[in-house]
Amino acid sequence: MQERVVACCFLIPLLRNSSPRTPHAPLTWRQLQDGLRKLSPGKTGPRPMVYVRYPKPVPGEWKGLEEKSREYEVDLPEGEVEDLRSLLRKAANSFDQEVIRLKVAGYVEYIAASPADGFLK
Repeated sequence: MQERVVACCFLIPLLRNSSPRTPHAPLTWRQLQDGLRKLSPGKTGPRPMVYVRYPKPVPGEWKGLEEKSREYEVDLPEGEVEDLRSLLRKAANSFDQEVIRLKVAGYVEYIAASPADGFLK
C-alpha cells in the first residue's frame, strides 16, 4: 500500500524582517528551490513530491505589517513532512523570518527558527 500524499502550503515574504526591509538575495530563493527538489531523493520513476511556486505574490499581514509573499505548494508522502519542516526552519533563518506558516492537509502550524537549525545551503 502506498503512503498517503498530503498537500503542504507555505509562504515566504518578499522582504527581510530586519530593518531596512530589503528583498532577499536571488541565491537564497535558489537554495530554497534546490532544497525542495532534494526532499525526496533516491526515488525511481515519477516522484511523489511535486512543488509549485505560484507566479504572483500574494498579499498578507503579520503582526500588523502588510507584506507580499511567494506562495508554494508541495505534495509529499506523509512520512516526509518532517523533512519539509526541517527545511523550513533553515529557510526561516535564511529569509530572516521569525516563523513560516505551513499548512499541511488543511491544518496550520507555525515553523519557528532558531540559530541551531542552520541555514539553507
